[in-house]
Amino acid sequence: NWAGPLILAIGTEDAKRKYIKGILSAEDIWCQGFSEPDAGSDLANSQVAARRDGSDYVINGSKIWTSLGAYAKYMILLARTNPQAPRYDGLSFFLVPMKSAGIEPRPIKKLTGEYGFTQTFFTDARIPAEGLMGREGEGWKIAMLTLTFERGVTGGQAGGISPVPLNVGDVVAVAGQARRDR
Repeated sequence: NWAGPLILAIGTEDAKRKYIKGILSAEDIWCQGFSEPDAGSDLANSQVAARRDGSDYVINGSKIWTSLGAYAKYMILLARTNPQAPRYDGLSFFLVPMKSAGIEPRPIKKLTGEYGFTQTFFTDARIPAEGLMGREGEGWKIAMLTLTFERGVTGGQAGGISPVPLNVGDVVAVAGQARRDR
């Protein structure tokens, strides 16, 4: 619901050919690398570092609460490419192959005993520069676009798609008919 629409919206033709088929067939699981142990959900405070080195980026740091991180083939990753830039401007957005050397997802045990999340560690992980979405420094803008897909805003999943336009009066009328179970 989020990686595919994002790639279709702003990805290169090569990225569309490489990723969309696996997303549509559900052969490829994707995970999200946004939250960090010391930053939580403050995405603008992302400290995972991505440094360009020839035809690769070298990634260091960790992400937390990575849903399905132990099973994912790819991750969408928000990383800091310019530590001197203002918090929103120094971020870049990557499509990362999870099987790259230096990427280690460690399962986190939930209170229920399940392991649905991981903390994902990047230790000199080299990923192809072609995984950069947009340009360096556009990560914040791309992450915000991604969240519109993830939250269902763009596709209508969050609130459903109404076949007829609604106005405030309609919403107030429906709300007035709502009753609580007691």
